[in-house]
Amino acid sequence: MKYYLFLLAIFIGCVPFNGCENSDFEIGQNLLESRGRTILIDTCSVTLTTLLIDSLTTSATSGILVGSVNSEDRGIFSSMSFLAFNLPVYSETRTNMNNPLVFDSITFNVSHSKYFIGDTLINFKLSIHRLTETLKLNDGYLYNNSTFSFDETPLALYSFRPYPNLKKGLSLRLPDEFGIDLLSKLSTSHESVTNYERFAEYFKGFVLKASDATNAAIFSFSLNSGSGCINLYYHYVEEKKEEKSIVIEGISSSSFYSTSHNRENSPLEELKNGYNGLPSSRSNNQSYIMGLTGLYTRIELPYLRNLLELGDAGTIQSAQLLLYPVKYSYNKFPLPDTLSLYIADYTNTTVDAITTSYGETLQTGNLVVDELYGNNTYYSFTITDFVKAELRAIGVNKRKLILTLPDNNMKKTFQSVLLGDQKSNNQQVKLKITYNVYDRK
Repeated sequence: MKYYLFLLAIFIGCVPFNGCENSDFEIGQNLLESRGRTILIDTCSVTLTTLLIDSLTTSATSGILVGSVNSEDRGIFSSMSFLAFNLPVYSETRTNMNNPLVFDSITFNVSHSKYFIGDTLINFKLSIHRLTETLKLNDGYLYNNSTFSFDETPLALYSFRPYPNLKKGLSLRLPDEFGIDLLSKLSTSHESVTNYERFAEYFKGFVLKASDATNAAIFSFSLNSGSGCINLYYHYVEEKKEEKSIVIEGISSSSFYSTSHNRENSPLEELKNGYNGLPSSRSNNQSYIMGLTGLYTRIELPYLRNLLELGDAGTIQSAQLLLYPVKYSYNKFPLPDTLSLYIADYTNTTVDAITTSYGETLQTGNLVVDELYGNNTYYSFTITDFVKAELRAIGVNKRKLILTLPDNNMKKTFQSVLLGDQKSNNQQVKLKITYNVYDRK
């Protein structure tokens, strides 16, 4: 059997296929009198479109996000957090009720989670505001586009140097007036602290937000025992000084973060809600995936059926999708370790997932990082079964691919990746197909 290689070029919509071919490969010659060829194609047309999710659940995540980042490629994205608090528990321990309670201080205590994005070398400016509207769940959840009214005048302002990798705790002093009033109500069993509903009317909670436009980072803080709580300190004197404290725990289930994304003066300026999304040709030849802003990418193979013109019959042996992050776009914004790829119908509704060969787990993109030059940094997915099915699909039966962050990262982080399309100046998306062609003699 004789093998030789040569270049093959055919047109699919104005985009050529370039490949290698093994020919003079006879299959079942005595039975079918056919000749087989194997073609390696890496210039299939692939289109990328950025889409926008309406909302993401951000309540009951055991954490809050606060801050703002201004990016030339991504726009201005920010997060502020809304916190509700449990009814405090006060226990009377004085033997002589005539001994007065003396207020010492009241603080809001919170600890860094490990996640952050942006510049940690700049002092972070944080403001705490008092809610004027009680947090109420919507069908059991609150979302990144939910919001509640609050006092625009800050209850307290802080500037501090963040150390997120150390998970360092912050103890932020609150106004004495707030603590004195709360202690008085607790010690006298005022009606406003007799049950949760009345307490929530008296003290609806806090809003935490970046207090200055110069902030260049977003930080995650924990909501758990000892973090995201208010500590009220007081004392009284009998035989000796008795120092006491009251801890008011945050309520994780109804606390949430609300995010905003200003896309003006960025490549995403034209992006709107809806099916059409924003084609990469109108966003600097790049598409977007970004957590908490709701950005994800639709991938289409518009001219795949033109493979059928290569011979009398053919089968797809393998298909690999390579997605290249735009060079330099991840210098300040680390690439996600994993991405998730789904199959969607003509309405953009997800109907299936791209899984491993055994069909048990999602493929994660197999991120390869070119540490030296960055030219060969890419995510890869094996989509052989999908391409085989799409080869003969027409009309409403044609499907698309949806690329996004894993669900947990989409709801809890601002992780992002910018992907170059086929007209990008540097890294370009590729679909590599090995195609077996059979010709009659």
